[in-house]
Amino acid sequence: MPFNPFSKSWYEKQKGKLSSSPLDIAQDIWVENEFWDFCSGTENTFEQLKALFVELGQENFAA
Repeated sequence: MPFNPFSKSWYEKQKGKLSSSPLDIAQDIWVENEFWDFCSGTENTFEQLKALFVELGQENFAA
């Protein structure tokens, strides 16, 4: 999951659904930094992406 739409941990919100899932949480489900760190090969990638979008928004980049 490239993004967590919940204010809590994604794993906490999905706990009931994950208990009956055939997926291995440690290997098959990656959320935010886990997903983006895998894609980029570096740590804290999601946090860096989020900071970049905040900075671009503050600079009114889309206008």
